[in-house]
Formats: sequence, structure tokens, C-alpha cells
Amino acid sequence: MKLFAKKERPGYLKEEANRLKSNVRIDVHKYSSLTQQLSLIDLTLDDLAVAKALQPLIRDNIERIYNPMYHNPFAGIQSVVNMVPIGIDLSGSQQYVVDLLMGLLMMHM
Repeated sequence: MKLFAKKERPGYLKEEANRLKSNVRIDVHKYSSLTQQLSLIDLTLDDLAVAKALQPLIRDNIERIYNPMYHNPFAGIQSVVNMVPIGIDLSGSQQYVVDLLMGLLMMHM
């Protein structure tokens, strides 16, 4: 399955990440535990630039990304992604994932 089969030229994501790289930063002063967390996952400005470049692709393809996990036949996977027990339907779950990504990236960029 080609999730991100947009009609961009090869190397689009890398070019977009390079373009955005000068606009990303990691501000750890506001969040005392963030330095340790970043060192554990080895998050770099390059990583944040790629994540930023992926934002519109994820937002535009959230159904194709999230729905297979939501409808997965394995109960363990369903229990992680199904938020109906706490009152959030499929659409709300998709929006939560998009908002979470946007919020996390905005907080660190």
C-alpha cells in the first residue's frame, strides 16, 4: 500500500525537510524532563524537520493510516487505538492523532 503516493517528484520529502530545517528548533528550557527524553530517542532537528514535512501528508491521509489499525482483527492492537470506551469515536480518534502530532510539533518548533 502506498500511503504517500502523492504526485510529487522523487526526493520531495527530503527537499521539504531541508527547506523547513531552518524553521525548527528544540526549546528545552520550558520542559525540564525534555532533555533526557530527547537524548533517549536521539531526536534531532533533522528529525523534527522531517516530521514537519510529513504533517500535511499525515493530515491528508489519516484515514488510510489510522483505520487499518482501528479495524485490526487483533484485540491487543484494537485495545490501544480504540477510544470508544472513553467516548471518542473513529473520527474523533483520527482527529486526536492529527492534533497530537500538530501540537507536539508546534510545542517543539
